[in-house]
Amino acid sequence: MSKINNLHLIHKFYQKGPLHKIIGWPFHLYFVNDPVMIGEINANDKIYIREERTMKFLKMIGGENILNSDGEAWRKRRSMANPYFTKHKTYTYLDQLQASAEHYFKSSLWEKAVTSNEYVNINHFIGCLSLKSFGECFFSTSERPGLNINDYCIIDKLAASYEELSILIAENIFNILKFPIWWPNKVNKRLKEIRNYHAQVYKELIEDRISIHEKPDDLLTTYVKNYEENMGSFNYQDLVDEVSAMFFAGQASVTFTLSWFIYLLAGYPEEAEQLHNEINQVTRKYGQDSSIYTHLPLLKSAVFEAIRMHPAGYIGLRKNTQPTTLGGKKIPRNSVLFYSPYFIHRDEKYWENPEKFMPARFIGRAKNDMHHFAFIPFGVGRSHCIANNFSIIILMVNAVQLLKKYRFELKSNYTPPPGASTALRFKGGLPIKVSER
Repeated sequence: MSKINNLHLIHKFYQKGPLHKIIGWPFHLYFVNDPVMIGEINANDKIYIREERTMKFLKMIGGENILNSDGEAWRKRRSMANPYFTKHKTYTYLDQLQASAEHYFKSSLWEKAVTSNEYVNINHFIGCLSLKSFGECFFSTSERPGLNINDYCIIDKLAASYEELSILIAENIFNILKFPIWWPNKVNKRLKEIRNYHAQVYKELIEDRISIHEKPDDLLTTYVKNYEENMGSFNYQDLVDEVSAMFFAGQASVTFTLSWFIYLLAGYPEEAEQLHNEINQVTRKYGQDSSIYTHLPLLKSAVFEAIRMHPAGYIGLRKNTQPTTLGGKKIPRNSVLFYSPYFIHRDEKYWENPEKFMPARFIGRAKNDMHHFAFIPFGVGRSHCIANNFSIIILMVNAVQLLKKYRFELKSNYTPPPGASTALRFKGGLPIKVSER
C-alpha cells in the first residue's frame, strides 16, 4: 500500500470505528472518524502539529510558505495575511467580485464554454474565473492592465498549470516510494517547470509593485513591505513563493468547490430552478448591487450544502510530538493521525439523507444544532482555512451570475469519480454542457 489519498480506501477505514490503527506502514498511522477526537487533535497545537512528511514534500516543490510552514514561521505568515481575510474585510470585496464575474462571463474565454454546444471541462473555465477574481481582490491586478496576468491567454495557461500541479501533487504526496524532488525523473522535471513558470508570472507582478510609489492597500503590498523591511528573514524567493502559494490555495479551493456546486445544479434541475427564482425575486426587489447577498437565504444555504457534500479540504493530517491517549487508546509519540471531513459530512449519525443535495438544509440551522466538529469544511483549530469567509462570498457572487444566466447539463448517467489531491478535484475533469437561459 503506497497511498492513503484514495477515497474508497478512506471509506473502509471510516467503517472500522472511531479510531482505527492502519497496519502496513513504516510509522504509526491512525484514522480518526469521531468529531470529538478530531476537535481534540486540532485544539492543542503544541502536542499535535502539522504532519512533517507532507509539509517537507510541499516545501520541496514550492518553497516555505503559509501552506506548509509551522510554528513561528507560520504565525508570521498568517499574521501578514489575516487582516485581508477578516469577515468585515471580506464584505468589502463584494463589488469587486461582482464586477470581476460580470467581466469574465462576457469574455471570449467563457464564450467558448457557452457557444460550443458540447460538453466542456467546466472545472477549467471556473479555474480561470477563480484566478481572475483572487488576483483582483488581493493583488489589485485589474489596476495594472498592462500586466501579463490580466491577459486571458495567460489566465487560461495558469489555470491549466494549477490543474496539472494538483494532479502531480496527488500522485506523489502520500506515496511512500516517491523520489526526492532533485531526482531527474519525469514528474520532478515537470514540477520544476511549473514552479519556474509560476515564478516568471508572479515576478512580473512583484517587480511592478516594488516599482510604483503609491501602492494599493492589499495583500501583495503587505508582502512587498515585509520583504523590503526584513530581507534577512523574508527574502525575495520567500516573497515569490508566498505569492504563488496564495494564488494556488485560493484558486484550487474556490475552483473545485464551485465546480462541484455546478455539478449539483446540473444533477438537481428542480432545485436549481428554485435558486434561480429566488435570485430573480431578490434582484427585482433590490436591484443588481451587492446588497442582494444578504437577502438570499436559500442560495447561502445551498452553498453550505455544496461544501458539506464536497469540502475542498477532504482530509486532515496531524502528528503528535509526545505519547498521548485518544479515545481510551494509547497513541505512541510521532504517530500520524488523519481524518476526513468528506466522510464526517456524509455520516448518517449527524446528517439526515446525507447523500442528497438539499439546498434548504442550513436555513435557520444554528451551530449548536449540529454535533461538534461534524461540519468542518474549512478545517479545525488555529490552522483552519484563512479564506473561509472569502470562500462563501466568492461562491455566492459567482453562483448568482451563473444561476441568473445559464443552465447546466450533465452527460446522461454520468457520475464523476472524485480525485483526491490538494483539494477534492474531478478525476478526468467535469464534462458539463452550458446553455444560456
